[in-house]
Amino acid sequence: MQRSMRRVRYKLRAQRFHLLLIVLATLAASAKLRAETPPQELMGRWRSLDTTKGGLGAMLVFHADGTLELSPGAIVEMQYRMEGGEVIFPPATSNGPEQRIKLDFTGPNQLKIGSDQLTRKGPAPDSKTLVLGEWEGKRDMGGHSVDVRYLFYPSARCVLLVQFKTITCRYAIDGQTLRLEQPSEPPELRTFSLENGVLRVSDADQTHTYIRY
Repeated sequence: MQRSMRRVRYKLRAQRFHLLLIVLATLAASAKLRAETPPQELMGRWRSLDTTKGGLGAMLVFHADGTLELSPGAIVEMQYRMEGGEVIFPPATSNGPEQRIKLDFTGPNQLKIGSDQLTRKGPAPDSKTLVLGEWEGKRDMGGHSVDVRYLFYPSARCVLLVQFKTITCRYAIDGQTLRLEQPSEPPELRTFSLENGVLRVSDADQTHTYIRY
């Protein structure tokens, strides 16, 4: 009798497990069916508008194929001016001196700022003011090579982006819900909104705000 009861219990557990697999497969399929085509205005590059006091934030790149590149890093927006062969940035500390950094055009579409060797990305926006536009390169940080990017604007404004690392994940859109998936990690759900060129992504604790770069 006990052996017979054990067989019954085993069959019931097996049936429940099989039913659970069917339910999970159905939920996964329905999630895929609900996934919407990402809005075109979401595509492209975004960077944190609000950063920490130390200038830390994140950069996002949404691709139409459902991949998202997430890069935590430094984001510094500052005014600049040119004097001779130097670019001058505001003081790094409240009572410190201005930052004067040697700037040198080392070849066609090549620029060196301090120790950063950079290459122009895209066409030059102004042939008379060669520093304007976007420049990208590599920087050594503690033995690690990281991506560095300078964006010089005509308004005498510069944005410096330093990407500490890049994480690539999958994303899907369902209404105002953003689903993020990484290998060997449980999915993460966020809510998002797009308004007047500002992207807001919220989790249970806070809202992160991004603008294009």
